[in-house]
Amino acid sequence: MIEFGLEVGMRPSELAGLRAHRIYRKRRKVLVTDVCTTRRKVVRGHPGDGDIHHVPLSAAALRIVDRRLDGRDADAGCGVDHLDGTDCKHPLVFVNTLGRPVNANMLSAQMRAAAENAEIGSKSGYAIRRSFATRTIEGGADPFAVQRVMGHADLEELAGYVQETPEADSRMLAALGERQPPKAVGPRGTDRGTNPRNQTLRTVTKPDGANAV
Repeated sequence: MIEFGLEVGMRPSELAGLRAHRIYRKRRKVLVTDVCTTRRKVVRGHPGDGDIHHVPLSAAALRIVDRRLDGRDADAGCGVDHLDGTDCKHPLVFVNTLGRPVNANMLSAQMRAAAENAEIGSKSGYAIRRSFATRTIEGGADPFAVQRVMGHADLEELAGYVQETPEADSRMLAALGERQPPKAVGPRGTDRGTNPRNQTLRTVTKPDGANAV
């Protein structure tokens, strides 16, 4: 669930409420239209700001979906009541080890545990969205496209999710004509030269040089 969130930037409640029929493989998109509420434990339409939107799916995201749905009954339903009384016939993409629905609180608990293991301080489920926003903007994505796929009302809201990193400062100086020294980077992933405290939880380098996952 964390890995998928890093690829799509969805809210924790949107990940918990994601059902299989919202994945469009041929178009490589996911339709974000439902959330699973934590308190009432029901699926309801429309995420945070009421904006239904599509998010493009990377090859990694599609592999995660395939892995999570492999061998499961496609007509089993989600097992969660719907606020509008709909009789659901589509399984949730993410369930726990017992096959039961998950919720946003479970994701936050996983994030806190992973952060503790990585010794980088407490992280909430929304750290996934901040990581997605930072990585896509730093990678050169159109800010308006990132705003749209994250379901934000405007760029000001998106700006609150993008973390400052040394690489962003370097690119700013380079744009002003100041040449930057070449810098070696690691393999493709979230540890591409950014501040360790701004890393997502896949790989973090400890002070002694060992990698924590």
